[in-house]
Amino acid sequence: MKTSTYIKISEIVDLIKTRILNRYSPGELIPPERKIAEELNETHNKIHRAIQMLVKEGVLNSSGCRRGIRLCKTPRPPRTSLPQEKIRLKFKMPVPADLFQVKVWQRVCDTFCAAYPNIEVEIINDTSRKICSEDLNLVWPPFLDKDIFWALNKSDIFTDGLSEDDFIPGIMDTGWQFGKMLAVPITHSPAVYWGHRNMLHRMNLDVNNFKEPLDYFRWGNQLEHSNLCAMGFFFYGFSYHAANYGLCCQRKNSKFYMDSDKLYAFFREIKPW
Repeated sequence: MKTSTYIKISEIVDLIKTRILNRYSPGELIPPERKIAEELNETHNKIHRAIQMLVKEGVLNSSGCRRGIRLCKTPRPPRTSLPQEKIRLKFKMPVPADLFQVKVWQRVCDTFCAAYPNIEVEIINDTSRKICSEDLNLVWPPFLDKDIFWALNKSDIFTDGLSEDDFIPGIMDTGWQFGKMLAVPITHSPAVYWGHRNMLHRMNLDVNNFKEPLDYFRWGNQLEHSNLCAMGFFFYGFSYHAANYGLCCQRKNSKFYMDSDKLYAFFREIKPW
């Protein structure tokens, strides 16, 4: 689902809550989707997608089209939109501004800002190592050449109470990924950071239950197709490094597969935990 479409469906969800569901008590049947579409002057397809979102939220319960859809619980009123203070983020990309990769990243940021209008993004293209008062040093492996990576010591990487032992679980909380092969930390975009937190909350997932490397890969694949973040947790950064170990992702029947033996060998080599 595109960002603009997601925003529109979310707006319809709020309309259904305020104009339709407040007429009914928990356990009662709500009108058919087509009648709701007529009342709200929206397409049946959009109403259907909004209803499915409400089912996933637990507000509605569907036992099949013939049995209708029932209200499970009184929905919370949608949040009123209050004026929000502008948040300005500066990203530093150590590459020339005219590169195709930079333009791609700019489009990613533009899409993100469309979903979060109170956030403004500034990209600093500076190949020097001088301080530019940036919020994030954006080092993105798929788009940058190995020659310009800067080697860092562990003391530069594991800071703010983050130790090597808890680094992998910390990815979900801090938005950091580490590629030992190139000895640089990779800071994800803010969209990825919020994407992780939103998806974890919506899907009732607890990062403490992630025990195997493949758990993280599967999670990354979910994020990649959620459209809640700019890039999947592993699909870009991870596969870029893994390619050097003969790993590749193959898509079959809308699922990604990898050679598990090579995958474990890769993790044993880089030891990211």
